[in-house]
Amino acid sequence: MGESAWTLEVVKGRVAGRSYALGGPETILGNALGGGAGIDLSDQEGDSPRRMAPRQAVVESTRTGLALRDLDSPGGTFVNRQRILPGQAKPLQNGDVIQVGSVQLRVMHANGTPSAATSPPPPRPQPQAQSSFLFTLKSGSICRSWDDFLRVAAQRWGDLREELSSGRLDAWLKSTGRADLVYHG
Repeated sequence: MGESAWTLEVVKGRVAGRSYALGGPETILGNALGGGAGIDLSDQEGDSPRRMAPRQAVVESTRTGLALRDLDSPGGTFVNRQRILPGQAKPLQNGDVIQVGSVQLRVMHANGTPSAATSPPPPRPQPQAQSSFLFTLKSGSICRSWDDFLRVAAQRWGDLREELSSGRLDAWLKSTGRADLVYHG
């Protein structure tokens, strides 16, 4: 696999459409690499309260394909809206979307067609229309989007924990067609 066969294209950020070439066995993603090797995405972060870590994640390139590892970042790293655990190597495929902080990057292969190592990603649930997303916690906090929900979860964990233990959150998730997010512990 050639070093420039893979790129990350900004889907959500200050300069949507900008591409970053992946080269070498590892590419660090973050917002303050201090001159180190990797892709500094600080210029892509907007005004969102979701910020990426200085060294958020690493894209590993092998002869069989790409994988992404979170570097124990405080906000987490996501692939196709699913959080990957710190240290977990998540295989990447052509078309996958990585989220670090408020920035989203699409994994792109130079030939643009899926190969054995880059089969198409599995079908994703269709995002809900923002107008149908409305969850009000007993404390009065209102979540109008998933970003609001994540902000409330980070800032008011006690309130959200109460919603989890009462079963209200599970019932709401099921009613929105997102039973896949219900905790089964």
